[in-house]
Amino acid sequence: ELRSGLDQFEKDGERADKFIGLVRRYTNFDELTASMLNEFVEKILVHEAEVARKGHRRRQKVEIYLNFIGKFDVPGHEEKEPEPFDPVEYRREKWRAYYHQNRENILASIAERKKEKKAAKLAAMPVKTPEEIKAEAETRRQRKLKYQREYQREWKRRKKSGMNMKATSQKEAT
Repeated sequence: ELRSGLDQFEKDGERADKFIGLVRRYTNFDELTASMLNEFVEKILVHEAEVARKGHRRRQKVEIYLNFIGKFDVPGHEEKEPEPFDPVEYRREKWRAYYHQNRENILASIAERKKEKKAAKLAAMPVKTPEEIKAEAETRRQRKLKYQREYQREWKRRKKSGMNMKATSQKEAT
């Protein structure tokens, strides 16, 4: 038993050395070619697809066997237990599938509703005549002028009172 164990260990070491030699040959490459893949891959087994539930994506198991080392498992891709059924998530997935299939129609109906709301809002607004629009503009202009005049008066008054304060403080200082 020990001898067979040692023989197996030596065989595994030789196979590992051969694989490392193959890897070293292709350390720097720009393009993955078919000949390179043929040297690395012994076989690929593709299993039948499994569908967990209606409306869910299908899963398909793929096994890759590399030359000299055997079955290769991608780290971090261990099989997971199926998640328990979640009705909320199921409805969300159904809606997503429906949305992606009918996206253009859904977006068109949303745009149509927006147009209808805008048209209703415009229809509810009173229509003004050009004379009313000119009168409102003139009223706004008059208010602006009045504000500007008041501001200038106040500014002059403050400036004048500030100068008087300076003049009196200068007289007192001398």
